[in-house]
Amino acid sequence: MSLSEEALLARVKALEEEVGRLKAQLKEKSDGDVKEGATVSPGSVPDEIKNPENGGGRKKGKKAERVFDFSVHPRRHVALRLAYLGWNYQGFAVQENTDNTVEARLFEALLKTRLIQDRQSSNYHRCGRTDKGVSAFSQV
Repeated sequence: MSLSEEALLARVKALEEEVGRLKAQLKEKSDGDVKEGATVSPGSVPDEIKNPENGGGRKKGKKAERVFDFSVHPRRHVALRLAYLGWNYQGFAVQENTDNTVEARLFEALLKTRLIQDRQSSNYHRCGRTDKGVSAFSQV
């Protein structure tokens, strides 16, 4: 199926008009400035839509951290069974001279995901430990 040059140019112009219309709808949804039913020609598309990285579009700012209220959620005791490759760690149990232990990383993850409030109030007990570089398959 071959189209003539005029047919191709007409199709490209129609597609450019469609792109302009869709960008206008997008702009209308984002800030409500464009009137409903308004058409925008391809040459009059605002720079914010053409180049969103140049200051247009939504501002990406740092969100304020929300405070998690532990008192409104039920608490329960659980047993964690872990498997880890200990090659890069200084053992399982937290040590005074290093922070590079499996237990330290475990508590970082539990605190980050808000599964515990702090280590002291978590009622944590370990059942075993490993030496530097030792891996474990089913550690509780």
